[in-house]
Amino acid sequence: MKRWTKKVWMSAAAVLIAIMSVSAIPASADVSRVVYFTIQNDTYCNYGVGYTTLFLNVNNVGNSNAQLTVHLYDNNGLPVSDVGETTASNGYYASSITPGLSFALNAGATKHYRINYEQTSTAPSCNNRPAYGKIVIESGGFLMANGEIKGTNNSVNPPRILSNVPITVNGGNPF
Repeated sequence: MKRWTKKVWMSAAAVLIAIMSVSAIPASADVSRVVYFTIQNDTYCNYGVGYTTLFLNVNNVGNSNAQLTVHLYDNNGLPVSDVGETTASNGYYASSITPGLSFALNAGATKHYRINYEQTSTAPSCNNRPAYGKIVIESGGFLMANGEIKGTNNSVNPPRILSNVPITVNGGNPF
């Protein structure tokens, strides 16, 4: 009887140790949160006549800092990594997000991405406008994101916005 009791207790202890070692690893350690979104990229865009501006905002509405990456893709599914406008101008914020590069976002903070396609001869081509994107949260945070894409005719004075389409991420809900 003593042997049987000893075997049962040793088996129970082995199972308990196995359970404790597995549960000691956080469930989120290897799992990223990913949210996909679409971008209407058939906006007015024609160098010398008009251009397209893409705006994207990511907000950390949570109580912990986040580490994340915003990825953008063109019509062919190829990554778009164009650096956004690096200086603030005309009341706009400078871009603080570069597609494809991981960044930290403090609790309560917001980062922006703004880029003009074919506004100048050195701006990215209209053919490189993103068609969709994804946000990968590597750790922490509770995020919200949104944006818009505008097509502007600048051959008239004053310039006219011909298309202005919102970019809705996760139905406007936190993720």
